Amino acid sequence: MATGMPVISTSNRTSPVENGVNGYISDDIHYLRSRVAELLMDPEKAKAMGVEARKTIELKFGQAAFIKSWTEAIQESIVDFLEETGVSLDGSPERFHEKPRKNILMNYVSYPVTTAHYMERALRKNHNVVTAGAMITNEIIRQWNLEALKWKVTPQDIPCEVSAPLSQMLSELPQGWDPDLYFWVETGLGSTPPDLQDHSLPKACYL
Repeated sequence: MATGMPVISTSNRTSPVENGVNGYISDDIHYLRSRVAELLMDPEKAKAMGVEARKTIELKFGQAAFIKSWTEAIQESIVDFLEETGVSLDGSPERFHEKPRKNILMNYVSYPVTTAHYMERALRKNHNVVTAGAMITNEIIRQWNLEALKWKVTPQDIPCEVSAPLSQMLSELPQGWDPDLYFWVETGLGSTPPDLQDHSLPKACYL
């Protein structure tokens, strides 16, 4: 239709084809075959219906309307994603106990053998989790006789040194992502942030 040609199609309730105006539409195959033959024999009629088909596309599926609908769909998807992942778009705080999906800033030394690794996986099922901390070093892996495991060590969302200040982690969070809870998990490496008492957000630790 967009190329200025009439369309011949079987019935579809969402079809923009108007029978006899910009094409032919029916569930009767014999009828459609006769219409094909008719248009092949009458190029002028085919051309006139093609003009109407092009008008239909311009009216119902114009570029401006297409861009507008896609822009709205993309914008809605982005907003839904941001809200689902814990980004506050209007800045209005929710009470901790009223927020079903909480933002958790989880701080531990990355290594897949630790309890923290499994706790992170469990928390991510129902909450938004951003991890911060260092990665276990090859030297520690050797000293703890963990070399045989050969598990891949992955960096945290916010890489930082062992016992880095909490203020540093907070400054590197995504814009609009405010933690509802700071969760420190002891891994035998390092200690809690030195400025922990300087921040009023709820805190928890696992020893």
